[in-house]
Amino acid sequence: MTLTKYLTELDAIYEADPLGQWQGHRAAAIVGEVSSLMARAGHGELVRAPVPDVDVNAAKCYVAHCIAAISEKSEPDALIDLATAAELLGYKPAGLRKVVKAGQIRFVQNGNGPIKFRREWLDEYLQANNPTGVKRSPSQRRVPPPTSTVPGFDPSRFKR
Repeated sequence: MTLTKYLTELDAIYEADPLGQWQGHRAAAIVGEVSSLMARAGHGELVRAPVPDVDVNAAKCYVAHCIAAISEKSEPDALIDLATAAELLGYKPAGLRKVVKAGQIRFVQNGNGPIKFRREWLDEYLQANNPTGVKRSPSQRRVPPPTSTVPGFDPSRFKR
């Protein structure tokens, strides 16, 4: 299971929110998402109850512990079917099938049989397509569009 994207997001939380206004809330959301992934993967011991606010360092430790538990349990040569791989990558199965057809990810298929993946192939795909070092300049960040008044609604232009 690829949980490194959550760990990367937790590392970048301080840069994204230097005032600390929503760090705990986002960390709690990440813990909730990872907890639901752990429940689906059969790791009941790693499921956490939802809370409104979590310390960022505690969330990092939790995600790192989940990554370690997943890597211990997984078999290195096990093949993963398309639906499971799509869930692990955060895609819909049809979207992952498009990625396969484009040749962007390694896979194995016997004839017209099911498409299968190895865990390391999924990790390679994530590493190749993960924008880690992108820092947006202030002019490229999303800002609300400027609002302008329409001259027709200016009260000074109304006829009396």
